[in-house]
Amino acid sequence: GNAGAAHAPALLPVVVRLLDDAAPVVRGAAVWALTQLDAALFARMKAARLDMETHPDVLAEWESAA
Repeated sequence: GNAGAAHAPALLPVVVRLLDDAAPVVRGAAVWALTQLDAALFARMKAARLDMETHPDVLAEWESAA
């Protein structure tokens, strides 16, 4: 996420893959990174991911992010 939008095309596949990581802390960080790299993609993915996520900390990240 700190890399910025200029690097988004290269980083987005990695970030999206990490949204399914087994560790909640990694999934939460991936949510944040997605908001930084591509807000439009974040908005498109949010509803589906909220329905799939079970960890309260990760759900809070989805709900509080941009």
